Amino acid sequence: MNVEEFLSHYSDRDDRVELLDGVPVALPDHDARHSRIVVNIIAGTDPRLSLCGCEVFGERMYLRIDDQNLLAPNAAIYCDRAELDGPDDASFFCKPSVIFIILTPHEGSRESIRRAKFKAVLSVETIVVIEPDSRSFTQYERDADVWSATEKPYGSALQLKRPAITLEADELFRRTSPKTGLNVRAAIKAS
Repeated sequence: MNVEEFLSHYSDRDDRVELLDGVPVALPDHDARHSRIVVNIIAGTDPRLSLCGCEVFGERMYLRIDDQNLLAPNAAIYCDRAELDGPDDASFFCKPSVIFIILTPHEGSRESIRRAKFKAVLSVETIVVIEPDSRSFTQYERDADVWSATEKPYGSALQLKRPAITLEADELFRRTSPKTGLNVRAAIKAS
């Protein structure tokens, strides 16, 4: 399946699906912690980005990698004015600067495959992979064609080079707590 076929079948659905190597793949469900982190990223970056002409979008805005891959990062920062000044009904963009991935327990090996695809996009300079249970993240940065990875424990600020903004840990993880081990879904089913 290509991007055009995928969009004609899946663009109006409520469930979250992306196209990975020509195959539609359902995205994992999110818990409250995951959703709060997405909101924190958008709320924390949006006011800062307006000063530099960039914009942040959530996972409903797809990233087109190529004709077989239309991925849905949890959030992404775009700075390409030609893309941003395009039509408001666009379903995808192609030139992000920063990608945010929030891990879920069901991510499995898919995260490394998606991360490799994000790295192949020439405009991507930073990929932030967030581990919500420990409230930590790994920051991957491109320097020419070489990627480096820096582990950031809880309490570390997220410092982006392009655009040059900083999110403090308390902004990124606001209203979240470390994983409790309580499985709410299992508790509800048991009652």
